[in-house]
Amino acid sequence: MSGRHLRTERQDWCAPRRQPGRCLPSEPPRRRGCRATQAKGHTMLPKFLARLSVMPALVLGVAMASAPAVAEAETLIRLGHTLNPTDARHMGAERFAELVAERSDGAITVEVYPSSQLGGQAELFEGMNLGLVEMNIAGSTHLSNLDPAFGVFDLPSLAPDAESFMALLDGEIGQSLLDRLPEVGIRGLAYSEVGFRHLYTNTPVESIEDVAGLVLRVPGNPVYNDTLATFGASPTSMALGEVFTALQQGAIAGAENLIGFYRNSGHWEAAPYVAMTYHAALPSVWMMSESFWQGLSAEDQELIAAAAKEAAMYEREVSAEMEAAALEELPGMGVTITEVDLAPFAALAPEIHARHRDTIGAELMDSVAAAMN
Repeated sequence: MSGRHLRTERQDWCAPRRQPGRCLPSEPPRRRGCRATQAKGHTMLPKFLARLSVMPALVLGVAMASAPAVAEAETLIRLGHTLNPTDARHMGAERFAELVAERSDGAITVEVYPSSQLGGQAELFEGMNLGLVEMNIAGSTHLSNLDPAFGVFDLPSLAPDAESFMALLDGEIGQSLLDRLPEVGIRGLAYSEVGFRHLYTNTPVESIEDVAGLVLRVPGNPVYNDTLATFGASPTSMALGEVFTALQQGAIAGAENLIGFYRNSGHWEAAPYVAMTYHAALPSVWMMSESFWQGLSAEDQELIAAAAKEAAMYEREVSAEMEAAALEELPGMGVTITEVDLAPFAALAPEIHARHRDTIGAELMDSVAAAMN
């Protein structure tokens, strides 16, 4: 089995269990059949690289003492994401790891790191660029910072229902966007986590008038900022891992996300009011470092791509089940769910679309509009 194996000299951070036949965490980066190269011009990535030195030396020493000799290194894929282990995307990542291990007869190992263990999204993208992380699962909104065309998925009132949106992702338009990613050093593998986003707050929102003046967290891109501001809110960018504390401390009045995420993240404890606004549908993108991808054999590329698509489809099913279950459970947990009048929100969508037409691309937006009609 040919492929690529990358490790760093200080890969002793949050070290997972070492399996038989695995190379040592302290070994320098290697690649089958050739000498590894290190990224030039990067001497420090503060928050990310700080994680590379947290494991006590004693633990590393024990691992080195007990490890058997390894004749040939297996291919290792480190998949990081910012979501907790109860999230459907993490479950999809675990399924991906199982599929890859099974279909490669154990020659390719996928290690999944949830809960921002490898850093937030900015650090994960930089880690992929530096060869410290091989894979990431991130909402398409984060990709719009690299390629504005992905901002099309952030537009409000884009799709009439989830089925139409999934058809868009799985069709030519969705694939054409993934095909753009190698230009920014990323290989797009699949879309998952299709679902509508809703507002959740610490005060009731029963109409668009109630949104006025609320400080709401947004993931940090122009379309989301514009959308919430047009609704009357005061949007503020914030890393996902900081939201719960900000809600508890009253630094923000609420946020917006998928219902399943809202339930599993515990955000309902500090923001027990949900307004079903359906204002945007957000896919997550399964991605791999393009340089790592190019180091794999054609056989391994095919295996990984197929496993990612299958795991992403599995994740979609889990996500839908979680959302349905959450909508049933949340009222009994003290959460008030309100079906607001959607017309006032939808009426604002055209002006938001118009403001981002030049940035996202008029041709792309016209193609999406035609597909949705």
